[in-house]
Amino acid sequence: VVASAAVAQSNEIDQWFRIDCSTTGNYTRGSQFEKNLNQLLANLSAGAIAGDWFNTNSVGTGPDQVFALIMCYADVGDATRCKECLARAPAGVRQECPGSRAVTASNDACLLRYSDKPFFSPVDVTYNASTNISYTKAGDQIVVQNMATMNNTRWQLLSMLAERAGDNTLRIDNRSEPYVDSLLGTSAMYGLAQCTRD
Repeated sequence: VVASAAVAQSNEIDQWFRIDCSTTGNYTRGSQFEKNLNQLLANLSAGAIAGDWFNTNSVGTGPDQVFALIMCYADVGDATRCKECLARAPAGVRQECPGSRAVTASNDACLLRYSDKPFFSPVDVTYNASTNISYTKAGDQIVVQNMATMNNTRWQLLSMLAERAGDNTLRIDNRSEPYVDSLLGTSAMYGLAQCTRD
C-alpha cells in the first residue's frame, strides 16, 4: 500500500481517491453473503478503533464467506481523523459499490478491503494507491516538462520503498529520490510505503 500525506477535513473522509468494486458475480439483496458482509463490516471498524487502528476478520462459510481488512495509514497522525475514517468507511463503501463481492477502497486516512476470497497474509501487489497520473499542466501552466523521467523516478522510488518496508520491523518506510526536469531543475520526489499487518 502506498499513501501520501494530505490534509483533509472530516467531511472528506467519505471521498475515496481510489476504489475498486467487483462487477461480476455480485451478491443480491437479502442473500446470505450480504448478511455476512453486514455483520462483518459492523464489527470490523469497532475492532480497529478499540485496538491499534487495524483489524481483519471473516464471517460465514463456503461461497458466502466474507474476508475483510481495515486499517489506518501510519502517517495520518490524527487519531480523530483515523477513527472517523474507520467508523465511516463501511457505509461509504457499501454506497459506492452496492452488490460488489470484492472491494478495495482507500483515501488519505484509511484502507478498507473485503472479498469473497481469502487474501490475508499472501503478498498482493495488484493494488496500490499510486497510478500513472500526469502532472504536466496546472491550468495553462506547464509544471513538468519530462513526464517519462518523473514516472521512471516514481516507480524506482516505489519499488525501493516496497522492498524496504517489507524488510522493516514496523513494515513502513519513507524516502525521497532526486530527479531532474528541464523546467523544474533538480527536485525531490517523496514517498511512503506501508504494508498491511496481516
